[in-house]
Amino acid sequence: MEEENSRLPEGAEKWNAVSFNKEFGHLYESVTEEEKVHYRQVVSEHWETLCPTHHKVLKAAHDDIRATLSHVNNVVQRLEQRTGQMTSFFSHKGDNESYARPQYYVPTQMEPFFDTILKTCPAQLAARMEAFPVSGVEGKLN
Repeated sequence: MEEENSRLPEGAEKWNAVSFNKEFGHLYESVTEEEKVHYRQVVSEHWETLCPTHHKVLKAAHDDIRATLSHVNNVVQRLEQRTGQMTSFFSHKGDNESYARPQYYVPTQMEPFFDTILKTCPAQLAARMEAFPVSGVEGKLN
């Protein structure tokens, strides 16, 4: 609608969702159910290839990563509350083709472990873990 509104002369009434539906709603009603299914599929495929980032990844994959990690985070927290079992996890991309920010979950009681023993914070460790497979390092590290 922004494109259509940009073409309108000064002072003309701008398009919005309500006016658009009033103007073109009858056209939608005249379309057969098969055509509606086809158009919905075309639009769905178009939206799956869009991503708000500059990386060329499927938006569906990006959304899947976020939703799955949110679910895993909730499951780990509930496990800790029920059983006392502490679980830490780190998640990062494995190649340059995908995009997902490094994410991690570390229980509050385990944060001193990273500072004291590993001499790093979990955020830095997650960034380093991501850099290793993305940088193309091959072979064994001594």
